[in-house]
Amino acid sequence: MSVTDSTSLPPGPPPSSPFNTLFGNNYLRMAAFGLLAAVMIAIIAYVAWTQITVLVLKTAEISLGAFLGYWLDRHLFPYARPGGLTADTTANVWTEFDRTGYVYAASMLRRAFIVGMFMLSMALAL
Repeated sequence: MSVTDSTSLPPGPPPSSPFNTLFGNNYLRMAAFGLLAAVMIAIIAYVAWTQITVLVLKTAEISLGAFLGYWLDRHLFPYARPGGLTADTTANVWTEFDRTGYVYAASMLRRAFIVGMFMLSMALAL
């Protein structure tokens, strides 16, 4: 099966998994992880309530790092955004060039690396 050959894909929704059946809505995709984070915060609040301020500070720093990394990637590579490299857009010049999907994959990995490094640098900042 070719990467760009969309006719060979089966029609209908993607294959189901236990996670999709439990949280079928896309808005609830990260609900399990959010619930797990809330439980961990409750445990920290019970065991060492003085560490809540450190937790809030580090969460804010890492979130700021993700935000800055995302926008740096958007500004450094305005014509190579992953959303603009999909095969859905017929007027896209990259679709003819990228028959195997490597340019799209490289743009996704580039963005993940930049955002991840910003988050790591903010986590190690203080």
